[in-house]
Amino acid sequence: MLILLPLFPKKTGETFSAVALFDYTHISFEIICICWGLFAALIIIGAVKMLMNYRSIEKGRSAVTGTSLVLSIIAVLFLTMARIPYAATVAFLLLLIKGIMLFKVPKS
Repeated sequence: MLILLPLFPKKTGETFSAVALFDYTHISFEIICICWGLFAALIIIGAVKMLMNYRSIEKGRSAVTGTSLVLSIIAVLFLTMARIPYAATVAFLLLLIKGIMLFKVPKS
């Protein structure tokens, strides 16, 4: 979601427009690589969690959940530090939803 939505600012002349991560090129290469790495890691850990739920694998489930939360926190902090406010806000809201869902799920 953070990759496809136009959440990143791009200055065109005197105005700013919102673009997706694919078109966000005016910032340094290192920051772009870190963004892509964080988002790819979140996608992979989400796919692993879905696979574990589908296959009913209990071993390691809490470690995957913890890793997902830590990666989300790092993403929010990094986006805030990189001064990308809209993406940081969306990442923070997704982190809140993830935390609420974690505490609302009945323990088995």
